[in-house]
Amino acid sequence: MGGYIGARAGTISATVANVQDVTATDTTPEVTIVNTTHEDTDGGREGKVIFKGQQSGGEETTLAEIQGSHDGTADDEKGDLIFKTNDGSDGASPTERLRIDSDGSILTETLGTDNLKFGEGAGVSIASGGNENILIGKDAGTALNTGDRNVAIGHSAFDSATDQTNNVAVGYKALSAVTASGDTLCTAVGSKALESLSAGYHNTAVGYGSQDAMTHGIRNVSLGRDSLGADTKGNRSVAVGDEALAAQNFTSDTNAFNTAVGPSAGSLITTGTKNTIIGGFDGNQHGWDMRTKNSASVISDGDGELHGLFYGTSNMTMNLSRITTDGYNYHPSIIAAAENLSDDFTTGAGIATIVTADYVLPYQKQVMLQVTVGSSAYWNHVTYMLTCNYSNVSATTLASVFNGNGNLTINSIGISFSGAYNSRKVAITLTPSSGTALSNFQVYLHYAPSTYNGSSDLYV
Repeated sequence: MGGYIGARAGTISATVANVQDVTATDTTPEVTIVNTTHEDTDGGREGKVIFKGQQSGGEETTLAEIQGSHDGTADDEKGDLIFKTNDGSDGASPTERLRIDSDGSILTETLGTDNLKFGEGAGVSIASGGNENILIGKDAGTALNTGDRNVAIGHSAFDSATDQTNNVAVGYKALSAVTASGDTLCTAVGSKALESLSAGYHNTAVGYGSQDAMTHGIRNVSLGRDSLGADTKGNRSVAVGDEALAAQNFTSDTNAFNTAVGPSAGSLITTGTKNTIIGGFDGNQHGWDMRTKNSASVISDGDGELHGLFYGTSNMTMNLSRITTDGYNYHPSIIAAAENLSDDFTTGAGIATIVTADYVLPYQKQVMLQVTVGSSAYWNHVTYMLTCNYSNVSATTLASVFNGNGNLTINSIGISFSGAYNSRKVAITLTPSSGTALSNFQVYLHYAPSTYNGSSDLYV
């Protein structure tokens, strides 16, 4: 049967045992529940809609409740709306799941304090002591129990964490494997960002797949799709740009200290450390391969063409030029350059040995080259004027200084060249005296400024 509440009926004020359907029919239909108790308690003046059903065996169970009640303890009109469901073991008293406060705040009930969770499985494990977490999306933070101040938004974001604190995971499977306890302090924004991190900490990854292979790394920063995407245990790198440092990978705990800023910047670097790249240089372009080199700095344009290169270890100074295999097109006006060919040069007495430079000579431009060979207080110097032509290099010896009598270790320093006109390099032949072997000698090349056809530009 049908009963009517509204214009066609009065007020139902008692239980009607045989009412099965209640319909309010009117131009402005209303159902009003009035609690006549005079009180100002928090949760008082309550009215409830209780949903019950019968199991297959006829047992009546309480499934859910919606309650409207007083919010606070003041003598005022503030109210809240509370939603409760039965988790299967609540009997006649379902558990509060969601509350809308008088100020419009939406609160989800957990055992911890000030937590918000939305989505199937989101934050279902939060226990007493897990506070101030925001978990939105299916299985977001699903294992979190006592962790504090975490934000997880997205399907399976941060879903393995238990007691971690102060993390941000936004995106599908972002930061989804972390299990290390305590202040992990990681930020992952983007699908699969920091997806595999289990024991690392203090990492920041922004972009799809950014640092997605990282398992144990610490203090890395990456911004861009697949940036720093292959590394597993490297530390303290900065990768900014699509696929920046994408191939870098250290399989043991290593302080990499690499910095790459630009599209695909350093994307081919594998195990080099302490390198800096600004621009689109991928790590192996235009005649300069630094995929496994250490302590190199590069400035390039967006296409990866080198405008500046600083490289060296020990006593090596710098190369400052657009170093490429094309000596014809890519040698602008610069100041100076130097390179250390060897800091442990060793050969037997009287045995001539050749060492070859890395630097490409500029085509049809004059270069002053000083070769310095020595160890400790004993140094030998030869200075040349070079001009790289199409078929050969003209070389004029300007000066030479060898160690004095009694300390003579170098019998001669010779110079030759290898490569075509646009990739030509210097080769130095060192011949020790017949009675003296060379041990741990250093070999430097210093390229000094010169002029070209009366121009005021300086070339190296």
